[in-house]
Amino acid sequence: MLGSFCTMAELKVTRETFPLLELPSGDSVGIRVVTIEKVNSSSTSTFLITANIHGDEVTGVVVSHRLIDWLCENPEKVEGKIVIIPSLNPSGLLQASRFPAFDAQDPNRTWPDSKPKNIGVAPDEPKTDTWYDIQKQVEDRTRPQNEAFNRLYAFIEDTIRPDYHVDLHTFSTISIPFIFLDRLTFNNENETKDQETPLWDRTNEFVQQLGLTVVMERPVHLYIKQKLHRSTSGTTLNKLRIPSCTIELGPMDCVPPACRSAGVSAVLNGLIHAGNITNTERFPITEVPVLRFEKPHRYLVYPLSPATGIVDFYVTCGEPFKQGETLGVIRHMNGQLQAEVKADMDGYIIAWFNGVAVHKNQPLGMVAVEDGNVPIIAAWQDLPLATFY
Repeated sequence: MLGSFCTMAELKVTRETFPLLELPSGDSVGIRVVTIEKVNSSSTSTFLITANIHGDEVTGVVVSHRLIDWLCENPEKVEGKIVIIPSLNPSGLLQASRFPAFDAQDPNRTWPDSKPKNIGVAPDEPKTDTWYDIQKQVEDRTRPQNEAFNRLYAFIEDTIRPDYHVDLHTFSTISIPFIFLDRLTFNNENETKDQETPLWDRTNEFVQQLGLTVVMERPVHLYIKQKLHRSTSGTTLNKLRIPSCTIELGPMDCVPPACRSAGVSAVLNGLIHAGNITNTERFPITEVPVLRFEKPHRYLVYPLSPATGIVDFYVTCGEPFKQGETLGVIRHMNGQLQAEVKADMDGYIIAWFNGVAVHKNQPLGMVAVEDGNVPIIAAWQDLPLATFY
């Protein structure tokens, strides 16, 4: 780690570079790590803030810098240690690309896996590697990102040793800021659901204190199949076993002031909850819509376009909708009505996807719907075999 530090009367601020990956050109990719630590603090809490693992999701970079400014300008309110990584994907940031220049795969699915070995093997099969395991072994040997993020995870686990974590993202051009709350998995050979419940309770309490709309991730079998347990927050929750979440801050490729302000306030609220700043009152979030659900709601890609044409949305992001309501219409390019987009359930619009030209059955947006009886905490052994094939 290369870096420098300065010590104020109350804070020690360290700026370092973690060597993520050596490139064939002889150059290297480095991750900037800023550590702000209270001198002689009464708190032992360490709070990790990461951002920009997708290079075109840029609001988190600016939010990180604003947080550094706020903490350095208010040293008397800081406690414990706060570690900020403004960009987990600096080469993607330079190209305004979701993926890094050196590996065209989603970096937010390449963190170490929390899946126990031999999970997903049918009862009558020998205890051997599943297709899921074989694919992962090939990826670990052939994809440079996998090795890089394994080393970065080891640095986070062994050196930073966080107690709380937030990962800053953005979602869609038309969306409200919201929080993804990950599903929690465990190995029932070593643990029970009752043993995992306190971690879930701590995580849920932490996330609710941030002050934004909270949406559960996909049902657990889809969550695993899409490798979301190997996302940044999925890994810190399911492998590092600390309260963690993903904060989505509106549009990509730009920094809307309202989303930036909401992001700063949400993270400061998390720092208050963790005991890393001493404010007695939370920071209000008034710049963006915030939905308060009486029951847990989860993410759903919905609705699908009923026809090919040009979509015109009627319902604004952040608004509720009812079954039977018209959410929008699909028109031919000549203006002729092709179809109405009718809701067949109740929910809330979180985001409309980019663009207006759509094909039949193309997803149009993301909504929040009641989670119902979908398990929040699930044993790996209880997942259907199809999850791993």
